Amino acid sequence: MGGVLSRVAMIVFWLGILAALMTVRVVFESHTELANARSLQAEGDRAGAVDHYRRALRWYAPANPYSRQAGSELLELASEAQQADQIETARRALRSVIAGINASRSFYVPYRDLYARAQAGLDELREGGPASEREEEGTPQPAIRLSSLLVVAGFIAWVLSAFAFAQRGISSEGNIVRAEALRWLGTFLLGMLAFMLGLVLN
Repeated sequence: MGGVLSRVAMIVFWLGILAALMTVRVVFESHTELANARSLQAEGDRAGAVDHYRRALRWYAPANPYSRQAGSELLELASEAQQADQIETARRALRSVIAGINASRSFYVPYRDLYARAQAGLDELREGGPASEREEEGTPQPAIRLSSLLVVAGFIAWVLSAFAFAQRGISSEGNIVRAEALRWLGTFLLGMLAFMLGLVLN
């Protein structure tokens, strides 16, 4: 029983470390981009701020508050730009909200309320515009993307390899079984890399 508990503890430990590292990276990048966006907006550079807000929004994770803040502030920026008769900047900001949320979606769509507000804003700006433009803006992106598949496949690979490492890479006496340990450690690292690559491409 002690050997089984030690293996389970090792699996939980590694998964906890990896989850923490991924969350820290996502939150840090999103916070940095949000700070850059706010700085540019304070300087009056709304067009430059849009790009950084969009990047902050794309760094989505359930535990990341900065991603939603970026989406909300993008909507505010769009409203301010529209009032200042900067229609193209307002349009880019609204499109960035939609594009950022589409880039963050996997098997569900986050921030549906922000998405709906951005779509309504675009509809208002496009009112009376060409039908082809309205159709292009309203076309949803595919729900399952290659980057999302990489995230899911990478996560599954590292979870299963961590379990296999604990089961086969460590003997019942607690010793390392070299061949098995190297095999599953390699799979573990590949899974982690696939997961990180998926987040970057998302």
